[in-house]
Amino acid sequence: MIVRVENPEEQNPDLIKAVIKAGGKIIFLTELRPTLKDIYFEIVKEKG
Repeated sequence: MIVRVENPEEQNPDLIKAVIKAGGKIIFLTELRPTLKDIYFEIVKEKG
């Protein structure tokens, strides 16, 4: 599952608590950062 949040440092703990409270298990958690290529394509898309 991929979840996008505006402020991961603030929102991730609440998200994790909600998943666990609902009976879910979290095995692995990581932050995905956009590559330069992703950023370039986003800029080009906005101008296009």
